Amino acid sequence: MKNIYLYGIDNVKGGIENYCLTLVKGIKEKDSSINFHIITEYDDFTFKNIFLDKLNCKYTVIPKKKKHPFKYVKAILALLNDADENDLLQINLMSYKNFLVLHAAKKAKIKTLIVGHATRTNNFISNFIHKFFRLFYKKFGVKIANNQNVKNHMFGKNCKNCKIIEFGFDSTKCVFNNEKRNEIRTLYNIQKDEFVIGQVGRISKAKNQAFSLKIMKNLQSCKNIKLLVFGFDKKNKFSLYLEKHNIKNVFYCGEINNINEIYNAFDLFIFPSLFESAGYALYESLSNGCPSIASNNVPLDGIASNILQICKLDLNEWITKIRECYEAKKVRSGSKLIIRTINEQISDYYNLYLNYLNNL
Repeated sequence: MKNIYLYGIDNVKGGIENYCLTLVKGIKEKDSSINFHIITEYDDFTFKNIFLDKLNCKYTVIPKKKKHPFKYVKAILALLNDADENDLLQINLMSYKNFLVLHAAKKAKIKTLIVGHATRTNNFISNFIHKFFRLFYKKFGVKIANNQNVKNHMFGKNCKNCKIIEFGFDSTKCVFNNEKRNEIRTLYNIQKDEFVIGQVGRISKAKNQAFSLKIMKNLQSCKNIKLLVFGFDKKNKFSLYLEKHNIKNVFYCGEINNINEIYNAFDLFIFPSLFESAGYALYESLSNGCPSIASNNVPLDGIASNILQICKLDLNEWITKIRECYEAKKVRSGSKLIIRTINEQISDYYNLYLNYLNNL
């Protein structure tokens, strides 16, 4: 029996959680003999029902590292010490600030893959800690990044034990559907003459909803332009901000399950992120054929689309481009995205897993 321990899934629908779900689904379809065991701090972790009921994963809930760091390490060690010598641990990391899981993995002497998912940290102190422990664990584990920017930040430009496995995407999940467009626009009370801008992503500094609010403030004179924002808001600050400042052309719609369908309702998608490791929401938008504007902080290696505009985070430039899209009022059509397929990405991971599971 081949076992892969998978660390990094939280209770929020984010990039890592979507990545892990897609990865486990793809690997299980290729080889049902590979079993996944999720290590998480949350009993209600994201996609739990799918992981357990449909993909037959096991899971272990460990103490939260911020509240109980010693118990956290002890729990991981207890689990990994029972692993078979040919089992594998995959750690999904946003930063080397979480060095405790690396400490436990190294002490357990289990074969370890470290998958990086970020291109920067939030502040100077976080960056200092990240670089310190990045150097400390320089020789530990095999590192994986989906592009050069992620590799440079997570593991260093000169990291020699790093493999780049480029991001893949299943564009068939987001194909444009005019009936679905009408249905969703009716659901959200969108009038026929209204131009709808969409933004998808957790409410955070990285996703830069603050920039979107500045844009919409400058577009208040355009009565039939509105922005719909979808994503998890951990502290419920975004909706309170809209209410407090009486912002009429921005609507917070929360987190929804059928997010791949919501792009049908948009006339324009904006993605003004301060940093991204991949940009999953942008791929969904482009697959849906929705004209999109993204910041130049989004990695776009190997991606081609004739409905995508890339801009620096200059407020006037974004306002101008949005007005141009509004005045053009292009009719929505089908997919316009060319990207590496998810099957190619899964195949790369599968071959990598086999090498380590078979002790090669």
